[in-house]
Amino acid sequence: MSEREAVSRDLAMMLGKDRWVPATAHIVLLIIVLLDAGTGLPRSFKLTWASAIVATILLRTILAARPQRPDADPVTSIRMTRALMVTLGLTWGVGAALTRQYLPPVVFPILLMALAGLLAGGINTLVADRWAFPAYAVSLFGPTLVAATSLEMVLIALFLFFMIVQHRRAHELLVDRQLADQNQRTLVRELQAAVAEVRTLQGILPICASCKSIKSEDGKWEAVESYVREHTHAEFSHGLCPDCAARDWGAAHNPA
Repeated sequence: MSEREAVSRDLAMMLGKDRWVPATAHIVLLIIVLLDAGTGLPRSFKLTWASAIVATILLRTILAARPQRPDADPVTSIRMTRALMVTLGLTWGVGAALTRQYLPPVVFPILLMALAGLLAGGINTLVADRWAFPAYAVSLFGPTLVAATSLEMVLIALFLFFMIVQHRRAHELLVDRQLADQNQRTLVRELQAAVAEVRTLQGILPICASCKSIKSEDGKWEAVESYVREHTHAEFSHGLCPDCAARDWGAAHNPA
C-alpha cells in the first residue's frame, strides 16, 4: 500500500469516527425548530419533515461505521458519505424553504441561523474529505435561496463562500499532517527492518585451543567460517599469512 493510499484510508476512517455527536446535534436542533415553530406548521408537514431528517441521520450514522472495517474500500466509503450528506442537506434545506409559507417572516432568519450552526459543525466532522462539506453546504442552503429575500441571498452566499474556503484550508492542513505522519511511520518501519538485518557477535565465544572451532549455542562445534557466516553477513576469502606461507611453503613462497 502506497503512502497516498494509506492516507486515503485514514481519512475515510476519520469520517465515521465522530458520527454520534453530529447525529445528536441534528436531533436536538430538529426538536428545537419544531417546538419554536409551534402550531404554525401543519401537523402532516412537521411529521414528514422530521421523519425524513431522522431517517437520513440514522442511515448516515449506521453506514458511517463501514470505513472502520479492514476490508472497506475508502473510495466507496467517501462517495457514500458525500451522497448521504447531500441527502441530509436537501432534507433540511427543502423543509426550511417550505416553512416560509407557514411561519411569520421573523422566524425564517432564526431558522437560517440554526442551519448555519449545523454547517459550522460540519467543518470538523467532514474535514477529512475535500468535497463532502461543499456538497453539504450547497444542498443545505441552496433550497433556502428560493424563499430568501435579496439581502438574505447575499448574506447566505457570502457565508457559504467563507465557510467553504475555511473548510478547504482545514482539509489541506489535515492531509499534510497525515502525509507527514505516514512518512514518519514508513521511516520507522525501514529503520526497524534495517536494525533487524544487522546481526553481530557479542559476549565470550568458546573456541577450541587446537583446531579453533567455535562451540555454538546448541553445544555443537563449528568451523570459524561457518559460525561467523551464520551469525553475521560477513563472507570469507582465503589466503596465507606470511608466517604460514613461510612454514608450509618455504621462504621462497613467502608473500612478504
